[in-house]
Amino acid sequence: TGKLTLVDLAGSERVERSGAEGQQLKEAAAINKSLSALGDVINALTSAEGGHVPYRNHPLTMLMSDSVGGSAKTMMLVCSSPAHANVAESVSSFQFATRCKDVVCGSDPRAAAAEIAKLKAEVARLKGSSRAPPPNRPAPNVAPRGPATLAKRHSRRNG
Repeated sequence: TGKLTLVDLAGSERVERSGAEGQQLKEAAAINKSLSALGDVINALTSAEGGHVPYRNHPLTMLMSDSVGGSAKTMMLVCSSPAHANVAESVSSFQFATRCKDVVCGSDPRAAAAEIAKLKAEVARLKGSSRAPPPNRPAPNVAPRGPATLAKRHSRRNG
């Protein structure tokens, strides 16, 4: 089976340049917020630290999570304007596309499943060893704690 996801990222809205007001201003803010969230995901995926990837910060990044960081084949088209007045926005779009190009997709699901199975076995082993004494150490001698044992201790102390 396959999955096809088409997303029109629209482009960032320069409010001062577009003169958006009212509902149009809210839409521009929503576009900018979604692009910012996608930028955060791209930065996390391309960083050398390999830390947390914030897919859940926005519905767009949740939708695109398997396309952006999974094993899917992903294509990005960047549209730019030839007008001199739009050079800054075109350059910004190309810089974003360059960062996206640095994302390496292709995690092997079988390797991930094998790693998960290995970690589950390790957890089970550690849970089992927390109840048993560690290897190469004798079990501590613990006296039974019944009423007869308590009576013997009491008589030793008082006698």
